[in-house]
Amino acid sequence: MLYIMSSMRFMITEAQRLAEHNLKTLSENDYPGRGIVLGRFDQDHWGGLYWIMGRSPNSRNRCLRYENEILRTEPADPALVEDPSLILYNAILGLNNAATLYNQST
Repeated sequence: MLYIMSSMRFMITEAQRLAEHNLKTLSENDYPGRGIVLGRFDQDHWGGLYWIMGRSPNSRNRCLRYENEILRTEPADPALVEDPSLILYNAILGLNNAATLYNQST
């Protein structure tokens, strides 16, 4: 029993070290692009972060909207959209307590 507890303590410490390393690496990146971070708050609760960035004016002209268990991109200013197939898509679909992440045009 002591070995299992010691092993669990090591795994938690290692997970925390890895998370801190990843956060530092991400914070030093000028352009992380698209990102997904998933984590567990406790035994019953999970959470996630999703972000997008853009280099071109077309890619920067988008924002995220969450509606009906779907996180999707939409134009910030529809008049400035150059090619909607490149920037408009469902990013995360929720279904029965699960999530599917993808980059498919809507």
